[in-house]
Amino acid sequence: MSREKSMVNNNEFRRSYLSTGYEGMIFSSSIFERPGKASHLTTLRFTLFFHFGTMYNYNFNSNLGMMTGLSIKNIGFIDKYEAQDSTVKRRVYSLNLPVALKLGRMDSKRFFFIGAEGSLALNYKEKGYVKRNHKTKFNEWFSDRTPLIMPNVFLGYQHKNAYLKLSYYPMNFLNPDFVDKNNVKPYQDYKVNLFAVTIGTNVVSRRFK
Repeated sequence: MSREKSMVNNNEFRRSYLSTGYEGMIFSSSIFERPGKASHLTTLRFTLFFHFGTMYNYNFNSNLGMMTGLSIKNIGFIDKYEAQDSTVKRRVYSLNLPVALKLGRMDSKRFFFIGAEGSLALNYKEKGYVKRNHKTKFNEWFSDRTPLIMPNVFLGYQHKNAYLKLSYYPMNFLNPDFVDKNNVKPYQDYKVNLFAVTIGTNVVSRRFK
């Protein structure tokens, strides 16, 4: 195959197709506030596992399109207690339904995207470390410790098969009204708004037309 013909195939306009996405590297933090601690940014959290999804893409023309799909990803934050020299890591695995608008070059897969996503919190996990020695951890399915639905908004840019995305979660990550088995509200007056930067891939897996 000639170089010219190969370039034409690589830049072919696709009206409708499925793509397989991997949200790869997620760097997250939060705007965090709790009793005795003023609003601040939490320690940067990095995760590679487990983020996977499938997207349906529809392009109205060579410059405008949309996409939606389903994915699973790991989101959370790190909370530090300096007085006790301890760290608590909180995360959820979520099932996500994004909807986004694409603007750019659909034929060469170079475009900006902006959208919103509804995330269903499936599994909550909390790990605590005291002076990096004593460790406690537990996880719960469909936990009341967080909201069941966690919406977020996002924007990003895709170049060929790679993309960079910024996400923000406007709702409180923790449920301040949650009551534990000791009749205590452990997250009372906590305010946690997550944001994340994602470096991922989105590869065409099936073309429809």
